Amino acid sequence: VYDEIITTKYESEKCCMIYFLSHTLNLPRKKDIVFNPKFEKIKHKFLILSPFTTDPKRNLTERMILSILKKTKDLNIKIIIIGSPSDKIYFKHVYLNFSNVEWRVGDTNLSDLPKLVKCSVGLICAETGTVQLGDFYDKPLMVVAGGGHYGRFVGKNADIQTNRLVCVSDDKSCFGCDWNCTRFDIETSKETYPCLSSIDIENNLKIFLKKVNYEYA
Repeated sequence: VYDEIITTKYESEKCCMIYFLSHTLNLPRKKDIVFNPKFEKIKHKFLILSPFTTDPKRNLTERMILSILKKTKDLNIKIIIIGSPSDKIYFKHVYLNFSNVEWRVGDTNLSDLPKLVKCSVGLICAETGTVQLGDFYDKPLMVVAGGGHYGRFVGKNADIQTNRLVCVSDDKSCFGCDWNCTRFDIETSKETYPCLSSIDIENNLKIFLKKVNYEYA
C-alpha cells in the first residue's frame, strides 16, 4: 500500500509519510512481521544504526560511528547500519573490522524498513523521519540532534519522553538557526555542523544501552 502512495525519493520523508498515512487512513501497524527472505539470516537481537540524513553535514560523524561500533562489539548484539543508496559513499570502510556489524546501506527498501524497526531492540539515529518510525513501534531511541531545526522530529519536550534519549550539544545558544550556520562556511565546508560534532556520544551511548539492557565497562 505504502509503495503505491509514496513517491518521494528521500527515506526520511517516506518514514514520515508512513507515520502519517497509517494514522489518518487507519492502515495496519503493529501486526506480526515476516522478514523479507534476504533478512532471514538475522536470527538474533539487533540495534539499527541510521547515521545519515539528506544533508551530509547533518550525518553522524565517522568518529561517532566508530565509537558506537567499538563500544558495542563485545555485547553480543548485532548492529545493522541502514541508509539510502546515495549514502553508500560514506564510511563503509569503518565497519570492516567489526564482526557484529551488517552494512545494509542502500539495501533496505520502504517495505523492509518498518519490518526491521519492528523487530529491532532499538534505534540509534540522526534526527530524521526514522525517529517517527521508531516512535510508531514504541522502540527505545537514541537521537543525535543538531540545532538547525531542533524539535522538528523529536519535539520540543523530547527530554521528558522516557523511551527516548535525545543527544544535543551543551551549547544551545545558536539553536533554531534553520541550518544557516554562522560558525563555518556552509557553501564550502564538508564538515559536520558544530552543534552535532560537539556532542558527547560515548556518555549518551552508555545511558542508552542501559535502556535496552546492555552495558559496557
